[in-house]
Amino acid sequence: MRRTIWLAARTSKKRRHGNNLEYDFATYERPGRDGAKGYGARNFSRAFGWNKQEENTMAKVKMESRVPTTADNLWKTIGGFNSLSNWHPAVTKSEATGDDKGSTRTLTLAGGGQIEERLEDLSAQERLCRYTILSGPLPVSNYIAEIRVRDNGDGTSTVEWSSDFEPTGTESDAVKTIQGIYQAGFDNLRKIFNG
Repeated sequence: MRRTIWLAARTSKKRRHGNNLEYDFATYERPGRDGAKGYGARNFSRAFGWNKQEENTMAKVKMESRVPTTADNLWKTIGGFNSLSNWHPAVTKSEATGDDKGSTRTLTLAGGGQIEERLEDLSAQERLCRYTILSGPLPVSNYIAEIRVRDNGDGTSTVEWSSDFEPTGTESDAVKTIQGIYQAGFDNLRKIFNG
């Protein structure tokens, strides 16, 4: 006997991920008969106009670079929320409202345009800065990033820059853009510290 897979949405078990609502689907099997109509995963998406390829998914970029200076020295250079213009070549000016959680900064870019960001966490002890982008020309939304400095124990350090975001265009273009920004910062740090 042929069996048909039935898919039903349990709206009482909605989960929120960022700005997206995601339904918890239950799968039911019940005896079918010739000509019986049921919603398999493919038919369900067609029937309700949901195309997985069009769904916004989170992308992740994580890069790191070894820098020929101590972790404390590197943190003094990059650790302040308002210090990005001191070491990143793409930022000509940074104006911050403070160094506390919730403070904002406006970055003026070398090629024109501005990015507004909010500080989410700053820890000198952990050598960690976490921030989000509020607005700007980058092809991303819901962007949250973290810069962290690690001590290598040999007089050098490693800077790690990572982020999660939703691409506003294609994922590959967004990822390449963010990777290019991080790499430009790493390259300049090595120049600053004669690496």
